[in-house]
Amino acid sequence: MGLGSFAGVAQGLDVGIAQARALGAAVIAAHPYAVGDPRSTMRGTERWAAEAGELRELAHRFEFVNRHDVFAWVAEARLPAVATGDFHRLEHLATWKTLLPCERDADAVLDYLKSPRPTYLTRVETQPAERLAA
Repeated sequence: MGLGSFAGVAQGLDVGIAQARALGAAVIAAHPYAVGDPRSTMRGTERWAAEAGELRELAHRFEFVNRHDVFAWVAEARLPAVATGDFHRLEHLATWKTLLPCERDADAVLDYLKSPRPTYLTRVETQPAERLAA
């Protein structure tokens, strides 16, 4: 989030992330599957869990929840978390989301995400309140 120009990963993930940070981006470790999780084989994102050193230090936040997938190791490692969800269809809106106590302004959001301050996670529902109370 926050890039005004392209930062690619053709020279490797680490180089691309470092370039994005240098350009002012807030780096979110997306889909950080645990080592051995079969869902990670298609994405290669288990590196976030496997490498506790330099790669992890490049991220400002780690995805703790993506739609309905929970990455428990993020909480166990006490990493700064966010909840997101790939939003490809309307039904994807009703999932876990991140609330930030900051101004509704791109610079304020970027600053907050890059800080160590806490985020607040909530589940968004699209069902009528009467159904939720049952």
